[in-house]
Order: sequence, then C-alpha cells, then structure tokens
Amino acid sequence: MKRIIYYLIAVLIISCSSTNSVTNKAKNEKGFITGTFTIIDEKPRFNAYMLDYKPEGKKINWTSSYHKILVQTNGMGFKIKFSPDYSIGNKKVFLFIKEHKVGNYEFFNYELFTNLGLSQSTLKSKTEFLIPFSVKKDSINYIGDFTFFPKSNENGNLFEISDKFNRDLSKFKEKYPENNWNSIQNNTINKGKLNESLIEFK
Repeated sequence: MKRIIYYLIAVLIISCSSTNSVTNKAKNEKGFITGTFTIIDEKPRFNAYMLDYKPEGKKINWTSSYHKILVQTNGMGFKIKFSPDYSIGNKKVFLFIKEHKVGNYEFFNYELFTNLGLSQSTLKSKTEFLIPFSVKKDSINYIGDFTFFPKSNENGNLFEISDKFNRDLSKFKEKYPENNWNSIQNNTINKGKLNESLIEFK
C-alpha cells in the first residue's frame, strides 16, 4: 500500500513539474516586430520621432512604462540632420526590428520632440488611439511602414500606415543578417480605433 502511495506522489510531482515547465516556456516565448519609419521632410523639424505602444489593454498613466519605436536625428536647435538607413527623393527611411514576448500589443500615441537647447517641447496626439498588432512565436512580424508628413498629407493627416514589405525586405536582410528572414510574415497593420488622431491606413 505504501508503495502505491509513493508511486502516486511521484507521478503527481512529475506532472506538476511538467505543467510548470510548459507554462514557464509559454511565458518566455518571444518573437519580433519589424517595419520602417519614413519621414517626408527636406528640412528636419524635430529631434526625435516616437511611436508609443504597450501590451493590449494595459492602463497607462504618467508613472507607467511602455515601449517606443524611436527615430533620432543628429544635432539640436537649428542644426538638425538626418541619418536614415536610405533615402528615396525627400523620403528618409529608417528600419527597425524589436524583440518582445509573444502576445498582443497596441500603439496608443506618438511623440514629436524638439530640443532648442534652453527650450524643449513634445507634441502628442490630443486623443489617444488604439492600433493593435501581434507578436507571434519564433517569427518576424512585419507591421508596416509609418510615414510622417510634417506638413500633413493631402487628407490633412500626419501619419500614413502602409504596406512596403516588398520594397524593404532586402534592406532588412542587409542590415540585420543575423535574423532568420525565412520566418518573416507580412502582417501590415490596416485597422484600429483612431479617435481623430491624424492617422490613416493606406
């Protein structure tokens, strides 16, 4: 009888250990997001361009931490210069790739930062928006090109989100050769709750 009890206890311990191992593995699973930030601007107006995002549903206040896609220029004041990954006419294109835990995320604001030395300012969307995307296991998820129009586009918007996957795939492979580009998926963002935030999908 004792042997049977010991056997059942051992099976229970192994089972719990196995379950915890699977759970921990799921929590630690990661993937990548990649895309481009394009600035249409012959003369830079801002020192930093940021797109803010967070885990889906997370409440944000002034003490909260969150993620950013950040593009910085060189210099400050009236001597700002771009250092893009490449240019097409007056389009300055910056590549990005970020690793995150598998899950659902959402963009909720943008930040345009100006540093004039003694004077600094940040321009944000007056109303937050929610633009969802996902990070999938062991894959690179292309989420699109974010084009910024400093004087607004023909529809009066500051940002366009569009699919430039075929244009930029070779550029990603060239800049980040260490990544497995056979795992890339085109998941260009094409919807969200914009709340009149000067963003549009193309």
